[in-house]
Amino acid sequence: MTASLHALCLACGVTLSSAAQIALATDSISKSLEAKVAKRGQISGAANICGLDWKGRNFLPMMSDLRASGLDERQTAIVAALHGAAMRQSELSTRECDESRRLRIEREIDYRR
Repeated sequence: MTASLHALCLACGVTLSSAAQIALATDSISKSLEAKVAKRGQISGAANICGLDWKGRNFLPMMSDLRASGLDERQTAIVAALHGAAMRQSELSTRECDESRRLRIEREIDYRR
């Protein structure tokens, strides 16, 4: 995990739990997982602005899959914090939802392994 991720979390108003702070200090998730979770967070933010069920269609299935794959408590804490920070950043930059954005997000929102 990078210091830039911590800065992103703070800039977006995401308060990191103790477990997430420890995870940041120990590089507990891979860069590829970090990128995947950030992308899913961006989708969740846009979905939220568009009134779509980001939690049931994206976040909860992703977290369930990652727990089943063996992530521990520290790793899931950092995944949740990263998702939240990316989601908030997306919400701040999206602000509104037109029909073309809604259709694009509708195609991307469902989490797939």
